[in-house]
Amino acid sequence: MKLKAWLKKHKLTQAQFAKLVGCDQPHVSDLMNGKVTPGVRTIIKIAEATDNDVTYDDWIKERLEAGRAKYTKEKK
Repeated sequence: MKLKAWLKKHKLTQAQFAKLVGCDQPHVSDLMNGKVTPGVRTIIKIAEATDNDVTYDDWIKERLEAGRAKYTKEKK
């Protein structure tokens, strides 16, 4: 599950979620918008905070999809 969907489902703001995982709201925003890729510690904290609804596999899948879209766009 993507983090954005999880936050919406649980009616949490980025700021509230940031407190749960020990970072600031702008970092959560950057994660959700693909501006930064989470490190292992952050991925673990997010998985724990979401009761494993948002996992490492979700981040990898999202990065692969973004890379594939970029590659396809560049080939055109």
